[in-house]
Amino acid sequence: MAPARSICRVFLHSAAAVVSAWLLAGCGSSVSTSTSPSAISKCAVTFDAPAAALPAGGGTAQIAVKAERECPWTAEASDAWLSITAGRSGQGNGTVEVAAAPNGDPVVRTGGIMLNGSRAQITQAASECKYTLSAGSASFGAAGGSGAVDVRASSALCAWTAASNGDWISITSGASGKGSATVSFTVAPAAGPPRSGTLTIAGLPFEITQSEGCTFAIAPSTFAAGSAGASGAVAVTAPAGCPWTTSNSVSWITLAATSGTGSGAVGFTVAATTGPTRTGTLTIAGLPFTVTQSPGCSYDVSPLNHAVDPSGGARTVTVGAAAGCAWTASSSVPWITITAGTSGSGAGSVTFAVAPTTGPSRTGTLAVGGQTVTVVQSQGCTFAISPETQSMPAAGGDGRVTVTAGAGCAWTATSGAPWIAIVSGATGSGDGSVSFKVAATTGPARTGTLTIAGRTFTLNQGADCTIALSATSATQPAAGGSGEFDVRTAAGCGWTASSQTPWLTVTGGSSGDGNGTVRYSAAPNTGPQRTGTISAGGQLFTVQQTGGCTYAISPREQNVPSAGGPGSFDVATAGGCAWTATSSAPWISVTSGGSGNGPGAVQFTVAANTAGARSGTIGAGGQTFTVTQAAACSPAVAPEAITVPPSGGPQNVTVTAAAECPWTAVSNAAWIAVTAGASGSGSGAVQLDVQPNAGPARNGTATVAGRTVGITQESGCTFSIAPATQPAAAAGGTGSVAVTAGAGCGWTAVSNAPWITVTKGAGGSGAGSVEFSVDANATGAARTGTITIAGQTFTLEQAGS
Repeated sequence: MAPARSICRVFLHSAAAVVSAWLLAGCGSSVSTSTSPSAISKCAVTFDAPAAALPAGGGTAQIAVKAERECPWTAEASDAWLSITAGRSGQGNGTVEVAAAPNGDPVVRTGGIMLNGSRAQITQAASECKYTLSAGSASFGAAGGSGAVDVRASSALCAWTAASNGDWISITSGASGKGSATVSFTVAPAAGPPRSGTLTIAGLPFEITQSEGCTFAIAPSTFAAGSAGASGAVAVTAPAGCPWTTSNSVSWITLAATSGTGSGAVGFTVAATTGPTRTGTLTIAGLPFTVTQSPGCSYDVSPLNHAVDPSGGARTVTVGAAAGCAWTASSSVPWITITAGTSGSGAGSVTFAVAPTTGPSRTGTLAVGGQTVTVVQSQGCTFAISPETQSMPAAGGDGRVTVTAGAGCAWTATSGAPWIAIVSGATGSGDGSVSFKVAATTGPARTGTLTIAGRTFTLNQGADCTIALSATSATQPAAGGSGEFDVRTAAGCGWTASSQTPWLTVTGGSSGDGNGTVRYSAAPNTGPQRTGTISAGGQLFTVQQTGGCTYAISPREQNVPSAGGPGSFDVATAGGCAWTATSSAPWISVTSGGSGNGPGAVQFTVAANTAGARSGTIGAGGQTFTVTQAAACSPAVAPEAITVPPSGGPQNVTVTAAAECPWTAVSNAAWIAVTAGASGSGSGAVQLDVQPNAGPARNGTATVAGRTVGITQESGCTFSIAPATQPAAAAGGTGSVAVTAGAGCGWTAVSNAPWITVTKGAGGSGAGSVEFSVDANATGAARTGTITIAGQTFTLEQAGS
């Protein structure tokens, strides 16, 4: 017989009353063990179920489990809306943690957790019904119509009703329902002003507005006003009770009324204008009323009179006008030119130029903004006569003086001596001449004058002496020299000799009485052939000197590239020395300075050379200018387009050119370097080094021998994401994934599951992040979805509900 011990180790608080009573009846007794089997299990389990109901929104609860320490137990949820989050099994005392999903129905629900075959009951409160409408309002025209609105309930058990507050709104279906459904209604036609009503659906308002059924007419619909302004009224025709309004955004039109009902009238006032034509439109009873006002522009032009001297010049006229008032300006005479402001609008100015004049005073006008601007230019006449002096023998004779003057410039001619008579040309205008007659004299030499166009013409008449020269002409070499000639006249007849030419000098016999000799010298001549005169006793002695022109050119040669181009050289010589310039080669063209007189310049152009080096000449003034042109160069490169992998590396370009043709190579991109062949002549090779690319594809160029070599480097972008996988709770939630990429490397993020939404970072460049949200899992079973991010796969595993 074994010693007695307690068999009531565990107190049960189960819902099974019979079992509980039986266990309580045996507590505290002592029995003796025997070898026969016992009917009571030693590993009995008791627990404390939650006393309070869990909230409708879900929550957690704990169940305390009591058992001997050697007694194992397991827990299992008997309802889908309950889940065990901790304590699915244990041994001895322990705790079971239970989570309840939200209760979407408006009824209390009961579930249980089975512990070694016993049920721990859990109660969850009912959910409050929530409703939403698919829209909050609807608008209808005067003709009415039908419509519908969806009711969305939080549970299929949620009941609701729909009612209208207006007899013109009728519910045709869905006056009551349960769960989500549709309410349909009709709106009756309107024959009056606008109206509004309400459908109350599941306690929520759905507003319905209907536009008026009124029709309106106005008369007149247009009005024309003068620049001084005007007033009038517009009649409005409308059914009684129909409201209407007016609106006006035109500042120069005033309306007397802003609203009305039924038929009526609206007065208006149009303000006066000093500007251009204008049009404004107002709205009366929803209809346009248009007012057109004629212009009231006035123009203030200043100054209206201008006095201009003979040299002409620029002047400005100011135009004052209201904004928008257009005006034009024009000249009535060709010698007044408008240089700015031929037209304008509002305030402005007109600038005009008056041409210089060498004629009489003149008057012209401008028309500016309808005003007349008068321009008076003072006379600019200048006069010249030729000759200004003349000698006449004692026997007298006829003479003539030429007058040079501007067209229209008037002049007169008067004699200051009674023995000089004006035969013709006593008056004139512009260019002309004066003819006169000198009477014979039997006395000594005398002098008289004519006043012609304000200039003085002097006439010297010799005594009654006859003078002759031993010779009337001579020649001198270019180097200069001396000579002489005799003056032959009667004794007592005085005479003088003077040179009429700067390079002839009278060296002896500048005056005499009776016969005498005149000696002279000619200066050296470095120019063309020339002629000079010496006057002796009223007779002319002519000296002709041969030319002494010399020529020099600078520079004497020029090198020209194969492409050709312009060039020039100077010709140095004395004034009056004539010369010509001619090319000896068809590919050299003289473009300017083909001939000249005195110093000058020759300009030429050289055609492009398509062959070997060549030379040609241009002759000018007996001198030779040499042109040397380089041979034609037209290098070729290969290849002209290169594709390079992301790793980069050296790339070779071949240059093909004539032996004497120089060339260079240069990179146009920082990531491309010329490592060999930066310059050369003739055929050769260039090596380009392309740096590795860790970013997107890129394009660059290098200029080799004047040709462009295009270089395309493929993208070197790499991408990684972290994390690559992530769990999600059944209730859903949010998360993010970091993207690592090179600067400029573009990427996208796309969800491959409808319950995963990319909320931020659907696209990016370089390093960044992608944010997403996960819908609650209502399917019950665990599920897996993915997002493709920068070509990588991100996996999301969501627990079942």
